[in-house]
Amino acid sequence: GGVFLAFAAGVVLLQQQAQLPDAALSWALLAGAVLGLCLGVTRRRPFLCVLAACAGGFAYAALRADTRLADALPLDWEARDIVLSGVVVALPQRIERGERFEFAVEAGKLLEVSLEGSVG
Repeated sequence: GGVFLAFAAGVVLLQQQAQLPDAALSWALLAGAVLGLCLGVTRRRPFLCVLAACAGGFAYAALRADTRLADALPLDWEARDIVLSGVVVALPQRIERGERFEFAVEAGKLLEVSLEGSVG
């Protein structure tokens, strides 16, 4: 049970950070956490297992956040109008602040910038 709580504590610790760590650092931390967990289990060191689980939770959350944030429009496009044409490919889903739906972009314009793909 303590290992799971430590993993969750690592995730919470990441949430308290002002910015995400570099992805390379997160991967290194995750590798260290796996190594620490293996050593802690084989040498029967519960404190090492808990410490490794906390580091693993932190690294896991950082890598997931980095992946999720990578799927965004460029910052210099903020507060600018974008004209899109395409097809709604999934039924709208009601969420707390309105509705969301998946939209397959066929064409788009922002000062001569072409957009294609999916927005969801």
